[in-house]
Amino acid sequence: MMPEIATCPLKMDTDKMRPDVSILVVGFNSSSYLETCLASVGRAITRFTHEILFVNNGTDTSEGLLKARFPPARVLPSRGNIGFAAANNYLAENAEGSWLLLLNPDTELQPNAVDMLLDAAIRHPQYQVLGGVTVGSDNRPAQSTQVELLSFATILRRMFGRASPKASTQLDNGLTELDALTGGFMMVERSCWRALGGLDPSFFLYAEELDFFKRLKDRGGRVAQVEASRMYHDIGSGEVFSAARMQFKMTGRAHYLHKHFSAPYAYACVFLIWASLALRYGAGRAMAWKSERYAYKADAFAKLVRTPRVWMRGYNSPDADPRTRSDFVRIAASEVPSEQPR
Repeated sequence: MMPEIATCPLKMDTDKMRPDVSILVVGFNSSSYLETCLASVGRAITRFTHEILFVNNGTDTSEGLLKARFPPARVLPSRGNIGFAAANNYLAENAEGSWLLLLNPDTELQPNAVDMLLDAAIRHPQYQVLGGVTVGSDNRPAQSTQVELLSFATILRRMFGRASPKASTQLDNGLTELDALTGGFMMVERSCWRALGGLDPSFFLYAEELDFFKRLKDRGGRVAQVEASRMYHDIGSGEVFSAARMQFKMTGRAHYLHKHFSAPYAYACVFLIWASLALRYGAGRAMAWKSERYAYKADAFAKLVRTPRVWMRGYNSPDADPRTRSDFVRIAASEVPSEQPR
């Protein structure tokens, strides 16, 4: 039986040299978003110390932008497109904060958003992971704000468009206990991250946070969301239903299911996901005459429905993980860095 995760409250007075929080940003050709994202950090954390660490999984000029506009940020040498999980682990290995805040580059933190997370960490040391609320351009909470772990029941409920159950526990000052949070805005206590070994790098993109929270819950860890802490996210950076994004998303979910459940249960869940995709593909094709948007969505599901072998075994599916392909370019840490988020 695995040992439980021990609680470890924020101790602001024991080590003045350690920042209270390290903000970890993984970029993938994100230079058009980075300035807005990093400028918002100063407004989001005003009463605690922090550091910013960045690594570019892409090939744009993000490193130069940070060095010119945000010189205090620590830019780590790129290792190429090693995946979202591996890149965050790389940043965490070099971070010094008592807490680690994973932040997508296509986001904008609202004022005092991180202050509120750290305040909650002090008031409620029983929680090892805290996050805020993701909002859209209308400042209303996005559907992805409260995340649930995958199971046959949750997949079936999504298939028929039924809402998720209410969060398990409502606490003081708008604190809500959950099973999981979005990976683009989650703050993890340092010792907890180390105890779990960070994110599982076998996930290239998507569902790595679900795996993290499943492992955390299995060891007695607890997660909470702070209602007042908010972040705007340009979800999908304009390509929510691109075919590539959807393939990575389904591959990540399948990988999670095969990792945590028996083969019969995992394949039953994966088949249910396929059936849901087939229904959405059929509906998109049927409604394509009405709007190009329906055709666009149908195209995003086409390959997943027609050739399920490319994703049904997760990142063990043929050519599912781009890092295993012969044409995939790797950049070693010792080499000159080139000029993923979710």
